[in-house]
Order: sequence, then structure tokens, then C-alpha cells
Amino acid sequence: MNLRELYLKLKLSFSAVTLLIVINVLFFVLSTIIGSFIGSTSALRLLGAEYVPDILSGEYWRLVMPAFLHAGIFHLILNMWALYHLGGAIETFYGHGKVLVVYVITGFFGSLFSVIASLSQIYFSQGSDGFSISVGSSAAVFGFVGLLIGNKFKKNTFSVSIDNYINTSQLWFFVGVNILFGLGVNFMGSGFAINNFAHIGGFLSGLVLGVILDLINTTYQSKSKSFIEKFLFVFASVLIILSLIGQSVYIFTSIY
Repeated sequence: MNLRELYLKLKLSFSAVTLLIVINVLFFVLSTIIGSFIGSTSALRLLGAEYVPDILSGEYWRLVMPAFLHAGIFHLILNMWALYHLGGAIETFYGHGKVLVVYVITGFFGSLFSVIASLSQIYFSQGSDGFSISVGSSAAVFGFVGLLIGNKFKKNTFSVSIDNYINTSQLWFFVGVNILFGLGVNFMGSGFAINNFAHIGGFLSGLVLGVILDLINTTYQSKSKSFIEKFLFVFASVLIILSLIGQSVYIFTSIY
């Protein structure tokens, strides 16, 4: 097998969803190992958990890295199960690259919306009960849901409709039930909180992307749409690269 044949084989077998799941699992293993020495909360914060005071001090990578971190095995399994089923459908219709773009961008806007909501609550309540860290890929999962729903609102691009394969009524039900569940859990004060604001931020940004992004079987794409998609790819790539650099420097300086 020559290099070209190997490249084609790898390209055909590549799965962006599988890659995302592997990355999330590796980060979970890493956070568990580090957590055995310094505590789970400290480990997650070291690896880039969303923490408002740190973000306000300039650690902006904490708007991206939380999408790859999880607080417990159940949290990980639940999100990876949702990512596998939703992401698989999206990868079929949108392709590998757009799966990664949507995951990164909706995870970012989920964290951003969460931070804005936290600061708004403090401003209007004239006080704070303290900040807590937030992690999880659920904002991106909600982004995937928003993407599929948003596709129904876009103009016809002469592509095969996904309506015959995706039940958007069930997706709306998923969003509603999860938001209500989060409100209930937070209201009862069970010892852990569900970040509904991150879910809403991920969902809304996913809706927008669903209107913007074309399916892989689109037969016609305008120059402006092509430019927007390329811009989103570059934007997501820059977010990841800068976040990894910032996170690596932070870890290095924290250790040494």
C-alpha cells in the first residue's frame, strides 16, 4: 500500500464524531489523574474550565476548553451518547469539517452566553453568591440540535432535504425537557448545577449555523455563502489554536 492509498483509506474511514469522543475521553482521563493529586475541581480549572473571574482576567481560552471537559463519568457518558447519535446524523449530511466547526463554535458561544448571563445576574441582584466552574460538551450537543432545527428555516439550496430523516418535533421536545429539567435541578439545590445558559447559548448559535451552512449534497452554493463557510472554518480553527496555546502556557506557568 503506497502513501496515496493509505491517505485515501484513512480519509474514507475518518469520523469527526469519533475524534471528538476520543478527545473528550482523553481529557477526562487526564483530569482524573491530575485530580487524584490536587482535587477534581482544581484539575478541571487547571485544564480550562469556565470560571468567570479567570475569564475576566484575560484567560479567554476558558470559553473554548470547557467543551472538552467533564465532571464525572456519568456526565461524560451522557454527553458522549448524545454526541454520538446527533453527531453521526450531522456528519452524514454536513461532512467531517462542519461537524468540528459546529462543535467548536457552539461550545464557544455556549460558554460566552453563560458568562454574560452570570454577570447580568450579579449586576441586577447587586451581589453574588460566588462563582463555580462549568464544564461539559452539552452546549455543543445543544448546538447540534439547533443546527438540525435551523436547517428547516433556510432557503432552498437544491439539496436533498433532511426532513425525511430528522424528526424536528422530537428535537424541540429534547430542548424543552432538558431546559425544564435543568431549572428543576437548580431550583432544588441538589449539590450540583446544570448550566442552562450554556445550553441556550449553544442552541441559539446552532440555529444560526443551521440557517447558514449548506449540506454536502448541495448542488449550488453562492460565492457569499462559500465565503461565510470558509470564514467560520478559519474562525473555529483560530479559536482552537489560540486556546490550546493559551491553555498550554497557563499549565506550564502554573506548574513551574
